Amino acid sequence: MLAPALPAAAQDADDPALIEEGAVLYEVNCAGCHGPDGEGTGFGRALIGIAAQESDRGVHVASVANGIRNMPEFSSSLTEAEIDAVVSFVRLSFVAEQADDAEEREELPRTGGTSTLAMVGSAMLGAGLLLDRLGRRTVPVRS
Repeated sequence: MLAPALPAAAQDADDPALIEEGAVLYEVNCAGCHGPDGEGTGFGRALIGIAAQESDRGVHVASVANGIRNMPEFSSSLTEAEIDAVVSFVRLSFVAEQADDAEEREELPRTGGTSTLAMVGSAMLGAGLLLDRLGRRTVPVRS
């Protein structure tokens, strides 16, 4: 007689058979903060390549179950099997594309959270101060 298959969490391995269930659970519980494609939002970090970033699957399971930083815990709303499914889905579906050659990889610039609008506003303020210092004030618009 064969022993029953252990869940992926017990095997410390992601289970491809859980992807469909995990996708539904992710959409309902996670996509609002992490984005529908795991790209991240202002509320939750990007999950692309998370399996490569955190090779210990148990850490990922514990983060979902117990919460971490701003992420709430899901152990009160999801069963262990559901957490197992969503973790397998994320780790197997949101895989970072690897460039064949390290030279082909392009690192994205880090802005430190500064928005484009803030940068443009600062530039306009600087230009206005410069024009004022040079005595080239703009003419007010008359109605």
